[in-house]
Amino acid sequence: MSKSNDYYVEIEDPHDEIEIILPSEIERTQKKKSRNVRGGKPLSLKWPLIFVCIGLIYIFYEPFLEYIMSILKSNPTVYSRYLYFEGEIANNTIAGMFYTAIFGSLFFLAIPSEALFIFFLDSTTYPGFVILLLMTIGNVCGLVFNYLVGRLLGERFVSKIFAKNFEKYQEKINSSGGWILLLGNIFPGPVELLTVFFGSFRYPLGQYIYLVFMGRLIKYIILFILFNFYWESITLFYDDILGEFLNLKNIFTSVVE
Repeated sequence: MSKSNDYYVEIEDPHDEIEIILPSEIERTQKKKSRNVRGGKPLSLKWPLIFVCIGLIYIFYEPFLEYIMSILKSNPTVYSRYLYFEGEIANNTIAGMFYTAIFGSLFFLAIPSEALFIFFLDSTTYPGFVILLLMTIGNVCGLVFNYLVGRLLGERFVSKIFAKNFEKYQEKINSSGGWILLLGNIFPGPVELLTVFFGSFRYPLGQYIYLVFMGRLIKYIILFILFNFYWESITLFYDDILGEFLNLKNIFTSVVE
């Protein structure tokens, strides 16, 4: 072994290759090992910050809506269009249901689509297959809007959010994105927000539309069957569960008093 101020050379066998290790690499390796021994990665403030932002949104949701309404009222043309949409939605017209399906699948609103579908089946006289198609196509339009927003923001936006795990999430989208889209649109979950990232990662648009369409269609077919053949049993079960909770609440209240 020979040493110098800049590097040292380890030679185990004359026929082996010479390995040169710089002092800076040795120091970086030692720091990494000591960090792992102390308990892993340093604490990140990213997720607490996200939760704080969500909390602020809920706190200032009503003032924000009032501010938006004041902006709409300041422009008569825009406000008249708003009143049109509001009237169509309030009267449960064909157009109103379609608009509701679009608005309900936007990532910044994300109204539970399952509840909307059951509400339309229960409160309107339109044939079930019409409501099913309206909800499916309207949801797809809203989800495509989410995708285009993500496409507009680009990979740079996502890389800032997931700086350390950007490549891992990108690989996950490329390898398992199809299943995520399909299952996420069948089962309840925050898929509306996830669709923005599919746009940022430039997931193929044609495949994206096909998967979200099939997922929503399967979801609403299942709900349609449940509503027409098993809804009374489901509501009775729900009423029993709710009654048990109310009984427990009354018992707890009486004990406390």
